[in-house]
Formats: sequence, structure tokens, C-alpha cells
Amino acid sequence: MVDVFDVNDQFKRYSEVIALSWRDERFKKQLLDSPLEVLRDRGLHIPKGTKQIKVHQDEPDIKHFVLLSKPSGRTDGDVWEGFICC
Repeated sequence: MVDVFDVNDQFKRYSEVIALSWRDERFKKQLLDSPLEVLRDRGLHIPKGTKQIKVHQDEPDIKHFVLLSKPSGRTDGDVWEGFICC
């Protein structure tokens, strides 16, 4: 069963988390220390069975690309449109 969520809503929530982490060091520390709980509390979609989330902070000259795991029962042409986090 595929989890269903509103991509636009999730993008907005994701953007809000980033903006808040830029202006609030305490929130940023919470996000880095306990990302799973913080993201759940902020209403971000966390796929069922997720046990851990790792936050990788970009630097001006270092960027990250997340290679998502392939969900069971999916094919190469079956990538979720708008996959945002985790």
C-alpha cells in the first residue's frame, strides 16, 4: 500500500522547516539531534516503518544528493511524483 499525501502541502512544510532552522539555532539543534520527531511534529510525511532520519547540512561548496531506496513492488518507471523527504 502506498502512502498518500498532498505534495504541495508537504513542500510547504519542508520549506518552513528549512526557513525556521535558518533563523532559530535552538530549532536547528533539535532538528539535527532528533529529526524523526521534529519532522513528525511539523506534519511532514514519514513513510511507515521509518526508524531513523539523518540530516545532512549543505555547505556553500558541498551539496548532497539523496538516492532513495526502491519501494517493494515498484518498477523503474514507477517513481513517485513529488517525492520530498525520507
